[in-house]
This record gives sequence, C-alpha cells and structure tokens, in this order.
Amino acid sequence: MAFSGEGQPLDCSLPPELTCETPCPSLKPYFLIGILSLSALSIALLIYLCVLLSRTSRKREVPAKGMNSRESIGSSYEVFLNFHGRDTRYGFMDFLYHDMVETGILVFRDNESLHVGQKIGDELLQAIRNSKIYIPIFSKNYA
Repeated sequence: MAFSGEGQPLDCSLPPELTCETPCPSLKPYFLIGILSLSALSIALLIYLCVLLSRTSRKREVPAKGMNSRESIGSSYEVFLNFHGRDTRYGFMDFLYHDMVETGILVFRDNESLHVGQKIGDELLQAIRNSKIYIPIFSKNYA
C-alpha cells in the first residue's frame, strides 16, 4: 500500500470502468501524428538548409539540363543525398535534387545502385568525405 507524505494511505484503485481486462486505447493515431510531425519538421529543415546554402555560397553556373552537378563542377559538394531504390529516385529525392541544383547548391547524387555486400567505390567515398551536409532519404524499402 502507498502512503502520502502525511502518512495517509493513497487511493490507487482503478475507476470502475477500467479493469485489468480493458484493452489500452490504440496508440496508432498518436504514432502516425508523430511520424507526420517528424516528416514535416524534416522537410522544413531541408528547406532551411537549402536557403542557408544558397545565401552563403557564391552563385555558380547551373549545370546543363540532365547533367549531374558533380559531373559539371569538380568533386567538393555541399550536400550528399543518400537514398536507395526507384521509388525514391524518381519521387521526392528527384524533386529535391533538381531544386537544390537550380539554386546553385552542389549536390552529389549517385546514379548507380549499390547492392548489399557490394564495395563502395572510390568516387562515392570521396563524395561522402567531401560533402558538408548529408541527407538520408528514407522510404518504405530503405530504412
């Protein structure tokens, strides 16, 4: 039995409508709200970083359409996009990549798929080391 600071017994009984057999309310809506909030916060952070980088970096020549920013401008990057799979490559990541490049941000995006157990190439390791910001893009198939 629990006691208060004054030595009085505390009433720790459950209300009559709640018993040990009563199932807990579903936490699924709260979980989904948390995921959506985290996603919104992540997108806001990405936008902030893009604006910050575009203000602090000197304006660079925008690569020709269809060209990767790493092909046209050296090997030091401001942003490294980490993703995997077609669902991400041609969706959110593609929009993010093109918007960053159009703003003058040097972005590394690997055009080759790296499979489990496959060794990371020198070019990819160099890009990882020389990038200032790393952005992992999670999807249903890549976490």
